[in-house]
Amino acid sequence: MDVGKVAGRQFPYQCLCGPVSLTIRRHNKIKRGLQQYSCRRCQTVLTAI
Repeated sequence: MDVGKVAGRQFPYQCLCGPVSLTIRRHNKIKRGLQQYSCRRCQTVLTAI
């Protein structure tokens, strides 16, 4: 079964470790100013590329 069509769009973000992909839900929360996400490894806030 092909699940490629239901896979959500990914948005590129950056931390000190390197690039990170976020889902559209998390991306929209950041854009609305409702949430900030940090890297699990380096604990810095993710910023849009």
